[in-house]
Formats: sequence, structure tokens, C-alpha cells
Amino acid sequence: MTLHRALSPTVDRFLAGQFIGPFLVSLAAFTIAYLLGDMFDRFSDLIRYGGFGLLGLEYFAFKLPLIVSQLLPVACLAGVLLGFALLNRSGEVLACQQLGISRLEMTVPVLVMAAVISLLDFTLSETVVPTATRASRYLYEVELKKRQLKGVFANQSIWVRIRDGFLSADHYDPHGAILRGVTLYHLAPDFSLRAIVHAPKAQWNGHEWVASSSTSYREARRSESAAPRSRRIQSVGAGSLHQRPQAQGTRPGWLPGRS
Repeated sequence: MTLHRALSPTVDRFLAGQFIGPFLVSLAAFTIAYLLGDMFDRFSDLIRYGGFGLLGLEYFAFKLPLIVSQLLPVACLAGVLLGFALLNRSGEVLACQQLGISRLEMTVPVLVMAAVISLLDFTLSETVVPTATRASRYLYEVELKKRQLKGVFANQSIWVRIRDGFLSADHYDPHGAILRGVTLYHLAPDFSLRAIVHAPKAQWNGHEWVASSSTSYREARRSESAAPRSRRIQSVGAGSLHQRPQAQGTRPGWLPGRS
């Protein structure tokens, strides 16, 4: 089937208008339903902390960008279905076909509007939504519930995935660029534990992490190479790891660089 230019600007605007109306109605209905569900979900907290005043209105207002960005795809789909259902009910689809306009060509203005809505959703999600979501969380946790706000990335209990295992640190001091309580877990290609390296602290010198001292624990080799994996893992935990201290002031070569 070959497409040809059969739609005039008037028909383009008419079809786009038939889509925009149901789209906006669907978006408003879904947003109201989402807000009501969120309000009933937090009803006990709103009653306990007095969130039905101006503070509660500010909280839900800051949540609107996130809600709208999540509901735009669903509202777009509902707008297409409702718009074309209304056109078909009033006989507009049949009239367009009598003018030589196929149903595929009738979808072109709607696809253009959907592309514009997708760009709007992307821009909203990348600009307004992060700031508004942080503000709504601050209002709910600090202003309303009087709690201390905790960041997503804290300076304690840090876990990092590295190339051949995992790295954990008890605490990170941003002023001195020091990791304290550093433990590295080396994994074998079959994801079994191969070695553990522990250092009390490691400092960033501008190029790499340098540990003042470290202690390595390596798995002892066994003669029973065909032993079941469950027994081998259990025996590692039972004390078949050898301790090998390293010299002070050396870099053991296991700490990853910092970007």
C-alpha cells in the first residue's frame, strides 16, 4: 500500500483535536484517581501529623510532575482509543474513507501528537520530576513527620561491585577521602569465594586508593577436588582460610580507582 498526501491541514487539525480532547480527559481522570489512592494510602500519617492543611497540599502538588510523567503513556493510549471510537461512532471514519483517506493515513496526525507527548514526557522526567520528587520527600519526611532525611547514598555500609568481586567499607570520610573498614571479596569465575582482603583504612592519593596495611585470607587447597560444592563452602567458613599479613605502607593492588 502506497501512502500519498490526502490530508489537508484542516483534516489534520480535526483529527488531532479529536485525539487531544479524550487524552486530556483521560490524563485528568487518571491523575485524580492516583492522587486519591495515594491520599488513602497515607491517610493514617496525614491524620496523625496534620497533613490535611497547606503542607499536605504542597506535598501532593510536588508529586504531580511524577504522577503526570507516569500516566502520560497510559493517557495517550486511552486518548487514541476513545478518540477513534468517537470518530467511528459519529461516522467520521466512514466519511474520510469515502474521501479516499485510509485509516492508516488518519493515524498520521495522531502519531505526530504522540511523538510530541513522548518528547514532553522525556523533558519532564529529566528536568522537573527529580527536583519536585526531592521536595515532596523532604516535605513528607522532615516537615510533616519530623524525621531526619536520609540520603539514598549514605557514607556508611558502602558496597561496590568491582571486576572480580565486591568491595565493602564501613564508613567514608569525604573530608580526608578515607575509606574505613575496607573489605574486598575476591570471586572465582564460577562465583565461589576465592579470597578476602581486609584493611582498616584506605586513602585516596589523587590517583589510586592506598591502604596503610592489609590482611589477606585465601582458601586452602584440598586434595578432594571432586568434593561437593556445599561441603567446600562450608569448610571455608569453618576455618580453612589462611591469613597472610602484608607490610605496612604498601598498596596491595586490590583497591579500585576512584573516578
